[in-house]
Amino acid sequence: MAAPMRATRLFVTDWRSVRRFSLSAALRSPQDEKKFDERMLQYLVCPVSKTPLRYDKENNELVCDNMHVAYPIVNGIPNLVPTDARKITEVTKDTSTDNKNQPET
Repeated sequence: MAAPMRATRLFVTDWRSVRRFSLSAALRSPQDEKKFDERMLQYLVCPVSKTPLRYDKENNELVCDNMHVAYPIVNGIPNLVPTDARKITEVTKDTSTDNKNQPET
């Protein structure tokens, strides 16, 4: 009978700590966000393709050029869960429209 009471007590303790953490995280301003340590790039790879990632400072993401996906970085911690990745659409110059404007020889 003592074991279930102890488990309940642990749950309440864990719940309170999670609640405190969530409230403090919600009250933080964007200036308080931690920066990503670029030295970590030597250890991180894409979880799908296993190729090295590059850091995109402008969007605060880790980019896998091989898979054309970007993984978000939240409070300095990369989120490398494949389902949370954003698909990157490549912007390529359409050469077929450029050729239409030139006169034929």
